Amino acid sequence: MASRRRGRRRQKGWTKQLRRYLIEHRFNAAEGVIGAAALGVGLWLLWPTPDHTIGDHRRLWQESLAAARATGEADEDSADNGLAMAVASSASGSVSAMGELVGSNDLPRRRIQARRLAKVADTMPAIGPMEDLSDLPADELMVFLPDALDSGEIEDPPTTLAGLTAPRRFDDPGAPTWLRNAVPAVWPKGRPGIAVVIDDLGLNRKGTAALNRLQAPLTLAFLPYAGALERQARAGRAAGHELMLHVPMEPTTEDFPGPNALLASLTPDETLTRFRGHLRSFRGFAAVNNHMGSRLTTDRTRMAVVMAELRQHGLAFVDSRTTSTSIAADEARRHGVPYAVRDVFLDNELGLDYVLRQLREVEQVARRNGSAIAIGHPHDATLEALRRWLPTLEQKGLALVPVSALIARKACESGLIAISTACGLYVAAAHDTTTQ
Repeated sequence: MASRRRGRRRQKGWTKQLRRYLIEHRFNAAEGVIGAAALGVGLWLLWPTPDHTIGDHRRLWQESLAAARATGEADEDSADNGLAMAVASSASGSVSAMGELVGSNDLPRRRIQARRLAKVADTMPAIGPMEDLSDLPADELMVFLPDALDSGEIEDPPTTLAGLTAPRRFDDPGAPTWLRNAVPAVWPKGRPGIAVVIDDLGLNRKGTAALNRLQAPLTLAFLPYAGALERQARAGRAAGHELMLHVPMEPTTEDFPGPNALLASLTPDETLTRFRGHLRSFRGFAAVNNHMGSRLTTDRTRMAVVMAELRQHGLAFVDSRTTSTSIAADEARRHGVPYAVRDVFLDNELGLDYVLRQLREVEQVARRNGSAIAIGHPHDATLEALRRWLPTLEQKGLALVPVSALIARKACESGLIAISTACGLYVAAAHDTTTQ
């Protein structure tokens, strides 16, 4: 009995001391609890999650992929459709460019990156129901920027080959949104034009900042689910580059296309709802191109929804052509949407020598066809290759132009647009005849 009483006294004494200690150090204890909670949340976000916990958006596109396989739609020419873009097709931008460069062909690592991006997607709200989204006024897509020299975004804005400083606006009041958001550039007569598009931007901000130090005009394609897009877009325009929206679309591979991707399993109304949500992600882009999309760009019904919306808002489309069976260009033509198609992928393999060889291929295509569109990604090897290659274009008799210049050339020659000043700006300098 006496020993029990002594035990209770010792227990009471211990709890009393703990209570006194917590009262005296309550602020330090609170900070510790908050810090531990923040650490736990951070580890949870960064730790790759098992596939079974990923979320409805991932389940939807996997079911859609299974349906495509069942009907035989998943078969395609992997040598021609850009599926060799190992890192570009998986969780692109979720790690640094250097991290992607090292061990990027390791399949387990790619799967971890894809699951990590899927977990980030689970923390984002889904794009809401149709009735919550009103039609987008075209003015919401316009970019309003101060002069580059006064914007504060860059200290010493670069110039184009023609000596122009960006941003500049195409101010014809009758021009569609894509022309008014375009970066005008002189295309000297007799010179083949090359547009260099850099995809998957927005998540890897160091890569985006490095692009802003390269010679303009490049064309920067931003993912709609990246953060601080308005600020990143403004910096890109201030550096003289043109902007595009890089919309995630369903692939035939098992790579995760990203949050709120356009999927073949969605109804046309759901497709339109998601697409309109992407169009709201930032302002100032001249065109839209597809992120992945080797399955969706073969789906005529869904691409018709996309093209009808682009036509309504006066935007252009660039087919990244991740599959040889893409019908995106056909649907763009059918809906009267100005468009262009990718010619060369720069970094299917991540190595400086490979990217430089691909750039030489771009030169050959441009000389053969009069123009070429190259698509790359913000990898270290790609950035270094561009840093070396861009200053050589003038002496090679080639012109670096924004992708809108190639779109306008095609649109003017086909009679799709009849704005004389636009056609004169982009076409007359390069060709003897101009459709006006």
